Parts: sequence; structure tokens; C-alpha cells
Amino acid sequence: MKLSELGEFGLIARMAAMARAGEGVICGIGDDCAVIESGRPGHALLVTTDLLVEGIHFDRVTTSARLLGRKALAASLSDVAAMGGVARAFTVNLAAPRDLSVDWVDALYAGMAERAQWSGTSLVGGDTSSSPAAIFLSLTLLGACPVDEVVYRRGARPGDAIFLTGRPGESAAGLALLQAEKGGRALPGPRSDGEKAEREHLTGRHLDPEPRMTAGRRLAAAKRATAMIDVSDGVAADLGHILERSDVGARVDAPSIPVSDALRAAGSALGLDPLRLALAGGEDYELLFTADPGLHATDLSRAIDLPVSRIGTITAEPGLRILDHDGRPLDLLRSGFEHFRM
Repeated sequence: MKLSELGEFGLIARMAAMARAGEGVICGIGDDCAVIESGRPGHALLVTTDLLVEGIHFDRVTTSARLLGRKALAASLSDVAAMGGVARAFTVNLAAPRDLSVDWVDALYAGMAERAQWSGTSLVGGDTSSSPAAIFLSLTLLGACPVDEVVYRRGARPGDAIFLTGRPGESAAGLALLQAEKGGRALPGPRSDGEKAEREHLTGRHLDPEPRMTAGRRLAAAKRATAMIDVSDGVAADLGHILERSDVGARVDAPSIPVSDALRAAGSALGLDPLRLALAGGEDYELLFTADPGLHATDLSRAIDLPVSRIGTITAEPGLRILDHDGRPLDLLRSGFEHFRM
């Protein structure tokens, strides 16, 4: 069997089957972070790691070193936010070609330093190596959370409402715009300063996402979320992770997915369906969570100071059903990004 046949999540399941949760491990493989006893009564240590590979996760033609540094740390911060924690410290491993400019590396670490200052975390170590060609960047982030406030993927219950922060699909649209520009594809030009600002907003959402740290912490502290995940692979794919871990199903009402005007305009210019971008596009780093159905999106929005939309309901029946305006199942051609798959 080849990795292309097994897929990323099949590989993770295979590794998890060989792993043994030792003493002090509260939650191992299978969530946004590992959860470990911290040695401080009532408090847990959160551990997450991310690997970014040039040509897979980033392109030096379409992103600057500074923005790459900011995004690299943001991705790890988002994992901690999804567990309801606060970030503490991180390490960085960098493998790079020998002829890479030192100025580029300085800018990369400057970008990480900006995000570190914003999030109140510190760079505390790492490793470096030469690479034959591509740049490899790996971050490990440590966070903290009271044990009884950690939010897992496994807590969704039949009848829970499904909520989503922000406007999904904007990062995917931003990436598509950047790729079109890199490839020399002619797109309809912005007809106004407003449309130009919308396109810049979308590319910014891809190149420099903002992890929802405060929102995740507030949801956890108030014990409002029964399960939570950050949107890195796409709304449909990441909701699928919650369903699998919680052993439940879900019904999502497609008309309730918040599609921004900027996303609709970009979809029109690119010839892409904005709803499919919103459901299957990754790297938005919004929070997708389940909660008591008696909670209202407007109240949650005020509580976490972010737009919140109610997009569906958890069901006892397994599987994910996405229904269109007429209540008919919507078939997603692609449910989200997965490494190794062709």
C-alpha cells in the first residue's frame, strides 16, 4: 500500500494504533492538541505541532517571509484556541537551502515574533538544518488550560446546535486569487476601490490569518462549547472530525453558511462556487463548535466579540448531510484538503 492510497488521516490512525498513552497523558492523538498533566493540580498542558513545507503549504512567490512567520505561528495558536487554552511558549525547527538569504530568515523570525507578542507567547528554542532544496518549517507550541475547561472534539451530543465564527471560504478565495495572479491568469479588474479592498481582504485572510484565541478561551471558561475544532481543513472536513470523535452525525443547512460579499465577488471573478469554497476551503482558522441548542448566535457573538452563525444540528444518525435551500442533499465534490491523496 502507498501513502496515496492510505491518505493523511489513514496514516494518523495507523500511528495512533501503535501509540501508547503513558502516565499523565489525558488525551493523545486525535484532537487539536495533546493534553498532558502539567504537575500543577487542576491544570493541563496543551501540546501541538505543525509542519510547513515549501511547495505544499506556502510559495515564496506569493508570500513574504514575514507573513509566513506570522501564519506559521497562527496555525499552531489556532489549535490551542480550539481546545480553549492560552499559549505559553513555542520552539521552531528550520531546514533551509544553503543559499537562502539571511535577510529572508530574519524576516521569517520577525514575523513569528510579531505573532508571539500579540499572543503573549515566547520562542524558547528549536533546531536548524540544511535542506537540499525546499524550506521546511516546524513549530511546537505549548499552551495551558484548567483541566475541567479543556474542550475536545469528542463532546458533541445529539440535539446540540452547530455554530461557526466568522466567514468561511475567504482564505481559499484569497489563495485562488494569488494563484491566478502568479499564473498570469487574466481576471476581471476591480471596478471600484471597494472591490479592490475586498480582494486585498481575501488575500490577507489567506496570508495573515488571525487565530481566535480570545473567543476560544471565553467559550471554554464559560463551558458553552460541548465540542470544538478550528477550521484548517474546511468546514465540512473539520465538522467530520468532530462527528467521528463524538460518534454522532450532523445536518448542516447550506443557506445558513455565512458567505461574505467579498467571497461572492471573488467566486464570480474566478468562476468558482462561493458556497463550495465556504464549505470545503481550508485555512480560515475560525472556530467550529457545538453547544446547547438553547443558545442564540447573537448572544454568543456578544460574548466572544466575533460574528457567530448557527449552521446546523448534531444528530444521532451517523454521517454528515448538507441540505440546500429546498432541503435536498448537497453533494460536495471535495470535502477538504488531505495530504498524500491524489
